[in-house]
Amino acid sequence: MYSPDDLKSLHGFIRHTQEGNLKKMMASPRMTDVHVGMLIKIARSCNEDEFASHFEAGTFPKVKFSPKESAIKETCYGVFAEACMKLGLMSAGQKAA
Repeated sequence: MYSPDDLKSLHGFIRHTQEGNLKKMMASPRMTDVHVGMLIKIARSCNEDEFASHFEAGTFPKVKFSPKESAIKETCYGVFAEACMKLGLMSAGQKAA
């Protein structure tokens, strides 16, 4: 659904941007601080290929989530994608070759 290059670029951006700046930039009524923290946790716990794989499949690396994070696991990747597309960090509708 998303290009591997977009996802790898997103992974690098998340890993190398300070958490406070990510929260300021990405926060919205749908993308809460819990969502941002969860996205950071996922990105920092795996390499870019694993991140892309998890993002596409809607799965998670082996990390411990807080109760608030566990409560949003079912819908978080859709919220992540929407927020990242609004910021221009990913493109919508691209298909992997």
